[in-house]
Amino acid sequence: MAPAQPDRYWSISFNTEASLLAGAVVGGGSDITSLYYNPAGISEIEEKKIILNTNLFRLDYERYNNILNKNNYVGDWGFRVQPRYVSYIYRSKVIRKLSWQFAAFNRDMDYKAFSSGTDNITNNGNREVESIDYLYEYNDYWGGIGASYEINEKLKIGLGLFVSIKNLFYNVYKYNELYTDSVEKGDVDMTYDSYERVTMYDVRMLSKIGIRYTPANSFTIGLNITTPSFKLFGNGDNKRKESITFNTDTNYSKTYEEYMPYRYAQIKDPFSVSFGFTYKLNDKSRIYASAEWFKGIESYKIIDGTKVIKSESENYQTGTDFTSLWFSTKSIINYAFGYKQKLSDNFDLMLGFRTDFNSFNDDINNNERCLVEVHNDLYHFTLGSSFKYKRIAFLMGLQYSTGQKSGYINNGYYWGIVKIPYIVDYSINSVGLYIGFTLNFL
Repeated sequence: MAPAQPDRYWSISFNTEASLLAGAVVGGGSDITSLYYNPAGISEIEEKKIILNTNLFRLDYERYNNILNKNNYVGDWGFRVQPRYVSYIYRSKVIRKLSWQFAAFNRDMDYKAFSSGTDNITNNGNREVESIDYLYEYNDYWGGIGASYEINEKLKIGLGLFVSIKNLFYNVYKYNELYTDSVEKGDVDMTYDSYERVTMYDVRMLSKIGIRYTPANSFTIGLNITTPSFKLFGNGDNKRKESITFNTDTNYSKTYEEYMPYRYAQIKDPFSVSFGFTYKLNDKSRIYASAEWFKGIESYKIIDGTKVIKSESENYQTGTDFTSLWFSTKSIINYAFGYKQKLSDNFDLMLGFRTDFNSFNDDINNNERCLVEVHNDLYHFTLGSSFKYKRIAFLMGLQYSTGQKSGYINNGYYWGIVKIPYIVDYSINSVGLYIGFTLNFL
């Protein structure tokens, strides 16, 4: 698995069979992840289960070329641990066709951190000193309850309700630039310093409505609708500073600085519709396919420097948009394909592929100030196997993810009224290792 972030929706990996099938399980095969992929599938889980997954590990290598200039790059290795997936499934004794599921899991996670600096003397004798420090950490934890009702042997419907807890820490960056007329004189022509630190959390609620229909024994189709999320509570702090010095002789300097605590903060989730099917080729093999359309989200403020939400608001400034950050997404469609081969009664081989397109709306970058990120597409390839023995299911597999992006880092930085964006080539290669087991306590 590779890092996830608010503008990519299909970086999910739960260390389950559904993940080895690349998430192509809307039409069937979702098992304990049914509450997330299609709650109608809860009825297909015949046993009552309390399930605990072990961790999923991954190793990432990220590289940023031209991060400060054409001769500068940053390469970073990262080792990540994906939190567990915990689930409880219960079939009603009163209404035999009704099944329930409770689950808690980590829906998204992303962590990026790097530092880089240069100290150059140009052909005309000027000295240039540049440095950048960057830290971005994002987590989205979900807890949910769902129910599925079996209308008949062919048709099942389901409903899931979720609470999402999002946390974002963004030490946006500290960037310095220094120019001198000559090394000997040491006269300062320009100096620029920028710093921004955002901390926020957002608690939201959303729901899923699912249908699964089996028109023939070898063919099953599924439909799942995910509603937009709505805010329950949460807030954010933003501290931002911009400092400019033009020339030592004139002693001109200007500093813009605001610290805005308890601001209105949010990270929205889009409306989406997913469709999928499974087809049984023979007694031992099955293919899976799914697609999901995500509706774009119009421009909104992730953090609003002008809006205080704390009740004792008289103690806090109203603020300005100097500390506001905007976000917007475009509509996209992702695709997933999976294949399962039964090698024995207890042993299965699985492989899959899925797209993970970035939904960030680049047009917003021309008008509003956004988080400094590289918005890239990802492609995930999975291969693994599962072995079942009594109440334990062992899982082992690999996921390789890759992506790249060439273009501007949005917004760049500001020098007075002049916008100076810089071009960065970004690439990521990630290997996720599925080693774990699912234990049924009942």
